[in-house]
Amino acid sequence: MQARSKSFYDQFANTVKQHVESCFPNIEVRPVGSRMRGDNKRTSDFDYQFCIQGGSATRQNFYPKLIECIKNKLPNFRGETVRVELGGSGNVVNVYPGVGGKVSFALEPCSKF
Repeated sequence: MQARSKSFYDQFANTVKQHVESCFPNIEVRPVGSRMRGDNKRTSDFDYQFCIQGGSATRQNFYPKLIECIKNKLPNFRGETVRVELGGSGNVVNVYPGVGGKVSFALEPCSKF
């Protein structure tokens, strides 16, 4: 597999973000960590935080809907199968393009924004 550029991951992350926002119009998404600073690294594991305006969703009741949205809207990216999984501790949803890299989404209360 050929090494991917920062541009590849920027485009992938932006595409995922756009699909999430189209599924949930009352969602507010913001970049965090290295994605916010614009210096993404392969070791980055936290890319976006989001909140749901006017709701009191929990990770347990919302993440399955988020996973389903991304799976339906983005089954592949640039010919690679996209994999969507709940993070090991259940605190993030990870989106993987093909066999390498990932973009993570974490639900936070809107009051933290």
